[in-house]
Amino acid sequence: MAANTLEDIKKNTVKTHRSSFFKDLEFLIVNKVLFLGISTAMGILLWVSYVNYSTYQILPGMTESNPFNINFQEPVVVKEILVQSGQLINKGDVLFILKRPDIQMRHYENKALLKQSVVELNILYEKNWYAKKWATYLQNKQDKNTSLSVSEMKFLAMYETDQFLENEKQNLKVVAPVTGHAGEILINVGETVAPYTSLISVYRPKASIVKSYIPETFNIAEINRNRKSIIRSMSRSYQIHGDVISIGTMLTELPARFQKDPLNKLYGREIKISLPEGNKFFLGEKVFVSLEGS
Repeated sequence: MAANTLEDIKKNTVKTHRSSFFKDLEFLIVNKVLFLGISTAMGILLWVSYVNYSTYQILPGMTESNPFNINFQEPVVVKEILVQSGQLINKGDVLFILKRPDIQMRHYENKALLKQSVVELNILYEKNWYAKKWATYLQNKQDKNTSLSVSEMKFLAMYETDQFLENEKQNLKVVAPVTGHAGEILINVGETVAPYTSLISVYRPKASIVKSYIPETFNIAEINRNRKSIIRSMSRSYQIHGDVISIGTMLTELPARFQKDPLNKLYGREIKISLPEGNKFFLGEKVFVSLEGS
């Protein structure tokens, strides 16, 4: 009986040690899997953090309104200025009255030839008509596919030129293309303005673009591949997506609002980002610009 008991004790001891060994082994395996899982997750998080740090730039920016510039293809003389810088103007308001010396001279010369042509037609057809009546008569004749004489064709050409030049003179009243605020006026009464020189810029009262600056080390090629950005207000909880529309090629000094130390000037390449219609940004609001790059 004792022998059996001793034998049983040995068997139970071996069985207990074996069970304990497998439990320890199972514990090690489970913990190893957990350790590997945690290590992998931490590695992924570190990698994502590194990628985000290296591929995203947070830049300062400021909202602005995209201006409507008004200019002429020909030289003009400023006759009257009817607007002041900063003034709120409505679409269609007259801003300037101009003169075009070339139009006035051409109009004067053409009117003299037109009067002479009317006299010739009156003598030829024994009429006493004025220019507009002759024009109506000949245009109706033309509409009926009736051929015109050389004198009649000459008159119609000069009459149409007269109407064109008269219309060009009327266009010298410069009107506001949109409702907004008048920009700086850099011209004076009596001044001759060269072709394509801006007479004035009109700014809408709503923000339409963001101006920001990218550092010299920023990879511009990344912006060219992905022109998306996130615009976030510095002072309130509001953000929106925008598209980069232009990238400056030269380094320029950042505005005073973005300079941290007046003794160490900061420089960057200017970029402009369009804002969608209906955005809730204010004009001149400071924002953060998130850009992808390296």
